[in-house]
Parts: sequence; C-alpha cells; structure tokens
Amino acid sequence: MPGTPRLGALGARDSTAAATVPMRTAVATLPLAAANDALARLRAGRVTGAAVLVP
Repeated sequence: MPGTPRLGALGARDSTAAATVPMRTAVATLPLAAANDALARLRAGRVTGAAVLVP
C-alpha cells in the first residue's frame, strides 16, 4: 500500500522512542507434565504474556 510505512522503514528515531516506553514481560513456567493444563488455560484466555513448558 502506498504511504503505509513498512517495518523495514523504521529509523533510529523510532527505536530510540521505543526504548523509552516502560514494558513488563510476564512469563509463566509450567512443567511439561502440565501441558494439557497449559493448553486449557490458553484456550480459556487465562494466559497473560507467555507460558513456557519446561522438562
């Protein structure tokens, strides 16, 4: 689309501004044995951020 900026068109000014925005990440780790529970949480919309299965 003409006039629509592409991701590659972002410049240094944009990345500097993004670095000043406070951001919090949320990562929940769950044992691999809880994979079915993790999927149920995801489907129910009860996952905020990322859920990581660990062995």
